[in-house]
Amino acid sequence: MERCTGGSWVVSSPAIADGRVYFATSDSALYQVVEAATGKRLQEQQTKAYVFSSPTIAGDVVLVGVLNGTLQARDKASGALLWEFQTDASRANRGWVLTATDASTIPCCSHRVGAKALRSVPSGK
Repeated sequence: MERCTGGSWVVSSPAIADGRVYFATSDSALYQVVEAATGKRLQEQQTKAYVFSSPTIAGDVVLVGVLNGTLQARDKASGALLWEFQTDASRANRGWVLTATDASTIPCCSHRVGAKALRSVPSGK
């Protein structure tokens, strides 16, 4: 699949329907659809943040959970963003580095010390 993802990581299970494979990348924030038989890219859309969730299909809509705390609904045929639901916790922006448009700006580094997880994010100063 490298030719489809451009070398990006896919860490979730795809959704498959009508001979098409629906997935998103965890390091380049791309939503993609390819032909199941050939791997030919049919759609590619940018999401606002990395995607670690598996997409699901409901009728003509593909639902994708995004790391910035949103659930995106995309048109199954075109990949166009239909709507976006943002969780209350992500609205509060608790511990995340997001732009004004809720896009991730910098990756976080996590460290575990004993049972306590510490997260450090570059300040940009």
